[in-house]
Amino acid sequence: MELSGVKRWIGCGLLMGGCLLSPTSNYSRVEAKDHFLTIGGGYAPSSNQISLERNVIFYRSLLDRLYQSEVSHDVLFSDGNDPGRDLQFRSVAPLPREYELLGQLFDAGTGQKNFYRDNELSDVRGRSSLDEFRNWIKETGATLTPEDRLVIYVTAHGGKSKTKGRAGNTCIYLWNKERLDVAEFSRSLKELPAEVPVAIVMVQCYSGGFTNLLFERGESSAGLAERDLAVFCATIESRPAAGCTADINEENYHEYSSSFWAAIGGQTRTGESVSSSDFDQNGRVSLAEAHAYAVATLPSIDLPICTSDIFLRQYSSQTDGAEEGVSLLTDSAPRSELEAFATPAQKFALDSLATQLQIEDESLKAKATELKQRLDEELKEIERELGRSRSQVSASRTLIQQTVLARWPELNQSWHPRIASIVEQDRDAILNLIETHSEFAQWQQRIQAVEELDARKLQKKKEQARCERLLYLLESLALAANLPVVAPEEIQQRYARLKSLEGMSLGAGTSHSHQMTTVTARKVPPAETAPAPVDSSSE
Repeated sequence: MELSGVKRWIGCGLLMGGCLLSPTSNYSRVEAKDHFLTIGGGYAPSSNQISLERNVIFYRSLLDRLYQSEVSHDVLFSDGNDPGRDLQFRSVAPLPREYELLGQLFDAGTGQKNFYRDNELSDVRGRSSLDEFRNWIKETGATLTPEDRLVIYVTAHGGKSKTKGRAGNTCIYLWNKERLDVAEFSRSLKELPAEVPVAIVMVQCYSGGFTNLLFERGESSAGLAERDLAVFCATIESRPAAGCTADINEENYHEYSSSFWAAIGGQTRTGESVSSSDFDQNGRVSLAEAHAYAVATLPSIDLPICTSDIFLRQYSSQTDGAEEGVSLLTDSAPRSELEAFATPAQKFALDSLATQLQIEDESLKAKATELKQRLDEELKEIERELGRSRSQVSASRTLIQQTVLARWPELNQSWHPRIASIVEQDRDAILNLIETHSEFAQWQQRIQAVEELDARKLQKKKEQARCERLLYLLESLALAANLPVVAPEEIQQRYARLKSLEGMSLGAGTSHSHQMTTVTARKVPPAETAPAPVDSSSE
């Protein structure tokens, strides 16, 4: 493809991977405006958890603090301005004892404590729907100028691809279970002015598929798209993400964008200060730095990725493409060699993850792989224990059910018209029959055992995710180091542009005055940047 030579960038400077923006680049100062589009909420009231609403509120407060004037921010959320009860939240009040036990007995799950209200977001443009999204693109997006920037934030649910042979064509679930997939998103972005750079932050399950917006039609086989675009995702295309909850306590919200926006704004959603994420100490926190902060500190099962990660896996290599006599760096190399190619933000993530995993020596990949394998085995054993424990819970429950149904058979039918009167009139008798049953104490103990095993399983999966993040980062560092050796000049140039876009920051001081830059990438001699890959076979 032909690469455009004139683009506008924020925060141009030294880029890792052997590419540098030329210090002789021509630029002119232009006035610009940042525009924000948020797509949020669930696809139905039962999936529209309060955490999704609170994410939007937290994000709005962040933008208000970052920008001195009114922010151009449109929100598409669940059912929009419909007064219906579209939002789910969990009551903190204990359930009446009879309903708690009957719920356990007849497997009602956690839904008993879920209640519903209308969302409390003001100034919502409309519902999250394909029509509203397409209308925004035509009515607002298409009117952006080349000097503007667009930031899209998605805090919703996501689904796997339904397109045969395209696992990366994942989707955002909109209201009424409409699907906005990568292919449709890619087509819509083409309606924006080609010069407008776009940054996207996504937290939905399987969100990593949207890093494929880097390519034409959202397909890696189609080559790079002409639009300059940076995508930051909570997890890879094949995995669910953490975060959606009906819990009203925001201290329990451990999802990607909570960490991402906290790094940008310097404080958490509960108002606590965040240690500086300005890892390169240039006076601002970039999107790439916020992403690295989330990778390093997020206490969840997520495996965050961004477009530069996907770019490197498409166009760089650890095994092929080097000239004869040149060895490529691998992710198995000693820590000190890999760190030489890390940005300050990546080094922070690497150091933090290694510390959390208690890996102190140079063999990061070997130790992280060994730890992950051990965690895999421990998780398998927990799963086996869970299977046994759940079978025991079911056995005890069945015995108590039989006794209860022998007296009140109507309770076996959720919509039987007599249930309400039975629970009201025979409350004490129901409680007595259940709580004095010979299986009751053991049943409760077994329920508690399952809950404890579930908690252990979650903790192990979080540790496992830290291993995977570290291994993923090591691979990215090796691929970035090798890109100048294996990729043609135009690919290196495009990577430099992508890294520059990922390095953009938000706020009044950065958005209203940025640069129109002619980017020329070049291979950098060893004296000007990090050392080139070495031939370790001679050691």
